[in-house]
Amino acid sequence: MKTKFLFAIFAACAVAILSISCTKNEEHTGILAAYDIKTSLETDLSRIYVTENVTMNIDVAEAISSVTFVMNSLLYEESDKSAYTSSQKKRFKGGETEFGGVSVNGMAAKMERSGREITVALPEPVAQGEVTINFGYTSLVAESESVYGRSDGSVRLFDCYPTLAPFDGKEFLSYEFNYFSNEFGLNRSEYKMTYYTPVSVSIATDLEVTDTREEELQKVTECRGSSYSPGAIATEKPFFVDGNVVTDNEKLFPYLHEFSSSYAAATDSAPTHIKVISTPLGADFMTKGSVVMISDELFGERLINAAAEGVARTYFYGTSQTSDAMWVSEGLPYFLSVYRLSGSDEYSERLREDEKLVQSVTEFLRGYNPNYTRFPFSAAESFTTIPEYNAVVRAGTALAMDTLIGTFGEKKVLRAIRSLTAVPPLTTDEAILKMSKSLGRGSEAVIREALSLTAC
Repeated sequence: MKTKFLFAIFAACAVAILSISCTKNEEHTGILAAYDIKTSLETDLSRIYVTENVTMNIDVAEAISSVTFVMNSLLYEESDKSAYTSSQKKRFKGGETEFGGVSVNGMAAKMERSGREITVALPEPVAQGEVTINFGYTSLVAESESVYGRSDGSVRLFDCYPTLAPFDGKEFLSYEFNYFSNEFGLNRSEYKMTYYTPVSVSIATDLEVTDTREEELQKVTECRGSSYSPGAIATEKPFFVDGNVVTDNEKLFPYLHEFSSSYAAATDSAPTHIKVISTPLGADFMTKGSVVMISDELFGERLINAAAEGVARTYFYGTSQTSDAMWVSEGLPYFLSVYRLSGSDEYSERLREDEKLVQSVTEFLRGYNPNYTRFPFSAAESFTTIPEYNAVVRAGTALAMDTLIGTFGEKKVLRAIRSLTAVPPLTTDEAILKMSKSLGRGSEAVIREALSLTAC
């Protein structure tokens, strides 16, 4: 699809404004970013063309001379590939991202790429002020099962836009820090996303769709909202809609409204819309904001269970990037997906299987250290040390919550879980303290004991 937008994308980057305030606050807000991103898809969905404007309000103690962005689904240059595993390289086969230019203050700016990180030099150091940076780039969309890939008439457009790297007040933190812990970064940012697609393609996104129209033989979909890392699935499949639930899988449709209704008792802020889309995927499911991607190879109970857990995660998206509290971001959604079966034989059976898994991993860990009692595990250690780490976290959390329900009762525990939804990223200690405040005096020790006993 060749449009005026497509041809203009590598023209001179849009004018960026740089203004510096002389006022220096005692307390600094850091760097806040707002994004205006336009994405155009080729007719065969094989390539995207992007212009991205990032407006940053900077308020830091020491002036910065450059800004670092992370582009998680960046297609690597050949020289970068040696730094990544074979599975990571396979994920991005098919080409590399080509930048048409970067500008700051209306002038071409220097840009350095290193793996997933992009560093843009500022014309002069800035401590307080507004800076707008413009990117223009194109990328092949390889046939892939990753969050950035295409297959069977759909394209997954997640993690393919440069977003501001975490900033700790002194420096921008590396991708590895961004992956394992987001103590300093990943606040929600404001996004305006515009997608230019073939007329037959619809957009499923975690933002609010504000306008859809046809323009010059293409469909234009405009979206706005706040997100940690927005994206969309562009698909030619029809949608089934009921209230706040949208799906392209007719078999799942009868269950999705039931899931969202049952989770309402344990959540404070139900997503405005939940989109569950079937697509080729390297995992059973993956949640991005209010968009749940389900592997199109699943069927029967496995399909329903994956959808149940995926929908539950949409309620915890505020903590889904916090590896230090994975029992919140992964464990609690899994527990809710199991607890919807409470009172049934299946609920008891799932907990028995979880207990077996936790016990087997406990024995494995004690082979390294007979006195090993630490839970939750640290993410950096666990991915290389503990087999089936994510499954262990989910299983251990479900057993812990079931134990707490036996102590405090269903209503109190669900209320405590509700206190952890739709909040900024939490550390383990912060999450436990928040739950204990809800459960009442003396509960902190009980919560810690329940969590600890599930994995040691």
